[in-house]
This record gives sequence, C-alpha cells and structure tokens, in this order.
Amino acid sequence: MTTLRRIAGALAGSSLFSRARRLAEKNRADWNLSLGRADNLHVSAYLVLSDYATGLVPRAHLDQATAYENEMRYGHALGGISKEEFQAKEMRKPFWDANAAEKYLNGFVRLLRRFESLGVAPGSRILELGCGSGWMAEFFALTGYNVVATTIAPTDGPAVESRATALRAKGVTSELVFKLSPMESVDQVVALNSFDAAYIYQALHHAHAWKAVLSAALRTLKPGGCLIIADEPNVLHTFTSYRMGKLSGTHEIGMSRRQIIRCLRESGYREVHTISPRFDDRLHPLWIAARK
Repeated sequence: MTTLRRIAGALAGSSLFSRARRLAEKNRADWNLSLGRADNLHVSAYLVLSDYATGLVPRAHLDQATAYENEMRYGHALGGISKEEFQAKEMRKPFWDANAAEKYLNGFVRLLRRFESLGVAPGSRILELGCGSGWMAEFFALTGYNVVATTIAPTDGPAVESRATALRAKGVTSELVFKLSPMESVDQVVALNSFDAAYIYQALHHAHAWKAVLSAALRTLKPGGCLIIADEPNVLHTFTSYRMGKLSGTHEIGMSRRQIIRCLRESGYREVHTISPRFDDRLHPLWIAARK
C-alpha cells in the first residue's frame, strides 16, 4: 500500500469521519435517507477516501455491456426499497413532495420556454433521450407536442406506455411513443432526419459514451432542428454523486461546459450557445442549445 493510500485509510477511520461512517451505514439500508448538502459531501468524502485506501478509486472504466446492465438495473439493488416500490415512486415523479415538484416543474417550464424561443411550437415532433419513466415526455405531449421517448431500461417501457394510455383517455390527440434504446444508438431505433427538436434532461451524465450520444442525436434531427442539453450537473458532480453511484452500482460524471460545446461543434452542430451558466460551470447545472 502506498503512503497516500495509508493516509487515506487513516483519515477515513478517524474521528473526523465518525458521523459520515454512521450515515453511510444507514444509507446502505435506506437509499432514500434524507441528507443535506453538507452531509452528502461528508459521506462522499469518506467513501472516496475509504475506497481509495483499498484501491477502488480511481474506478475501473466499465465496458459498455456492464455499464448498460448497471443502468438497466438502477433501483433494483437499492437498500430499503423493492423494485416494485421503486417503479411506483418513479410513476409519481415529479410529485413526491413540494420541493421535488417545484424543482422538476420549473425545469419543464424552462425547457418549454426555450423550445418556444427557438421556434419549436406545439405540434412539432420532438425526441427525448434518457426519458426514465417518461414524466417529462408526458408533460410535453399534454402541451401539444408529438413525443418519442427513449430509454435504456425495459422496465421503463410499461411506465411510458401507461402514460400514453392515460393521455388517450383524456382525449389528448398528440402522440407519446416509447422506444427502447441506449442514448448512444438512438439513431438506430428512430427515423433519421425526422425530428424538429431533441432534448436530454438530467441524463447525459449517465451515458457510457456521452460524445456518441450527441452525434446520434444530430442524425435524428431535421436540418435546422434543435438539441437542448438541459440541467446537466457541473464538474463537481463526479465527486458529489459518488455516494449514490456506489449505492446503485452506476457511475455518474460531472459535465464540462467547454468539452460539451467542443464536442457539439466537432459533431457538426452549428449555432452552439450556452444558455446558462454564462461564466462558472463548477457549481451550477448546464443548459446548452445547438442547431443542426
């Protein structure tokens, strides 16, 4: 063991992290344990130090098949909740409580306004990459957009389809269609050059190969079509998400605005611009728009 690993192990086992150790143990039994920002940082620091001491940090790069399997099983191995309970919770999203509703509904409204400002009006055909249980796709369909919602997890299919059934029961005539696909190969399951717009909301940082996602999305857009990367976590997310990544067996990364913009331009997008933040992408989530 190197000197740095010994120091990390000693720190993780010290009284400085006694509270973090207790919280980490509780969190293993209850994935939904309520932790404030300070406690999350404390626990994440403890876990990073502990894993570094045993050689688990830096984490080995997962092959695509393993990464996909882990993402598809997200929520199946979390402590304190069954697979069925997790799915039921996802179906209630974003109406878990007042804070969650405010956060996610604000995100939807902000994305809706951005589409309107880019000339993507109701009636347009839009694509969501990484839709999860499909709550945002449902909201866009309610607003009048024709939506194709895609996700990697087969367990999300029935959730999205039940939302589509509910829309039809309400007499909503706009479409909500589900397609099973990893984000990196979404262009293989939908028609090329067929969407007025696409969006990725809080999902790009889950991708195994996020640069491939941007190229695949480009191929689905009509000439002049828009892509919005919405509410992606900042560069510090690689650290702050370590706790949840360890619980779920998945790996999340923080996103660099500079890298995303460079990749968009290299992929062939034009008129790439930052919506927010304008200056500092270390603390605030990223919103970036581009046009094909």
